[in-house]
Formats: sequence, C-alpha cells, structure tokens
Amino acid sequence: MTTRRPRVETDRRARAIVASVSRIMRLRDHMRGDGTTARPFVMVGCGDGRVAALVSARAARVALGADAAPPARASVPVVACADQRLPFPDGAAAYVLLADVLRRPGDPVTLLREALRVGRHGVILTDRLVKSRGDRLLLRALDLGASSAHPPRYWTERQWWEMAERAGAQVTHWERLRDIYAPPASWVFGRHLHVAMVLERDPAIA
Repeated sequence: MTTRRPRVETDRRARAIVASVSRIMRLRDHMRGDGTTARPFVMVGCGDGRVAALVSARAARVALGADAAPPARASVPVVACADQRLPFPDGAAAYVLLADVLRRPGDPVTLLREALRVGRHGVILTDRLVKSRGDRLLLRALDLGASSAHPPRYWTERQWWEMAERAGAQVTHWERLRDIYAPPASWVFGRHLHVAMVLERDPAIA
C-alpha cells in the first residue's frame, strides 16, 4: 500500500490539472467565439506527455510538448528545448501550458516572456501558492521527492501578479485548483496551496 500511494496522489493531481486546464481552454475558446481549435497548444516540461494528451482529448485541441529531455516514447509529439527558449515561431500555439514548471531552477520571467511570445491566446499556468504563514514549509514537504539539486521556489499571489507584470503580461483568470488530494491529505494540503491562472500580453505595453 505504501508503495502505491505516491502514484495514486500523482494521478489525482494530474486529473485535477487536466480538468481545470481543459475547462479554461474551452471557456476561453467559447468567449472568443471563433470556433477554431485547429491551432495546437504547447505544454512546456511535459515529460511523457500524458497530461498534455488528456488535456488535448478534453479540450478538443491538438497538443505538442517541449521538454529539456524528451523521452523516447511520449503520448504527444515532443521537441527538445533548452535555455528557456521555445523552438516555435511567434504565435504558433493557441496557448502555452506551464504546469508546475516555474518553481524549478531558472529565470521564471524569461520563460514567461517566451511562453507569451509563442501562445497567441496566452499562457495557462498551474503552480503552488503561498497564502499564510507556514505554507512554504508545507509546500517543501510536498516537494521532498522532487529530483533537483536546487530547492523549489514558491510565491504569494502578489508576487505572481508582479512576475506577470515584469514579463509584460496581465493576469486575466485566477482560480483555486481543487480535488488534488484525497482526505486526510486534502485537509492539510488542499486548502489554498494550488492555483491555475491565465496570463495574456498586456496591450498597454508596446
């Protein structure tokens, strides 16, 4: 039982991300009213592409992946990307999806700018959120198994908005990610520690 629990929680978190992201895509497509879903979305740091494939099926939009170490086999086409440069032309994707990516080592503002360059309709982002005293300790506990030599970074809501502004964007959607953990873990980790947001280029910035 103990060996299966991490995979169960990972699958539950993936389903929560898929449900939120695909709903946001469908909603924003409907708001634009053009009915066009031919343009793909790109998921950065997609790994094996499983999450991207599930979003693709639910949002009725083709998925592409970009990863620093593309796997030999993946659920979607994956291209190699490095140095926070995405190998796509300007506006090549409808959206760029960054799921739990920005807290890794690197310059988050530079990656956001690059994602905004590629995503014609903006960047959909899911990540951790610090709201109260002690949240960083809880988040570090969640990420204990992360395979990185550098500790992950976490930001408050204000810091997220400031980061978007530095990248030349504005936050146009913000919501809490729900049903990520089953009880009793949800009583501790499911309060407010995960968010989904949409960033779009700020028209006031040339």
